[in-house]
Amino acid sequence: MPVTVAQIVTMAQQLDASHQMQIIEQLQKSIAKKPLNDLSKLTAHPNYVNGNSDDLVNLNWEKELNLDFPR
Repeated sequence: MPVTVAQIVTMAQQLDASHQMQIIEQLQKSIAKKPLNDLSKLTAHPNYVNGNSDDLVNLNWEKELNLDFPR
């Protein structure tokens, strides 16, 4: 059974300040090691677009977009 964020917060609040600081430092180190923008899992699809892919940048979708969501 996965641990929820609320459970982690409750456990952290029960720790003394020195242990809280140790956990924060470990989390900061762990986060710092992860790349901010990991594109290594993307798969290239070089022939996916038929035509000039630069033309996709200039498409106007305003007439197709409907932001009136049902309530």
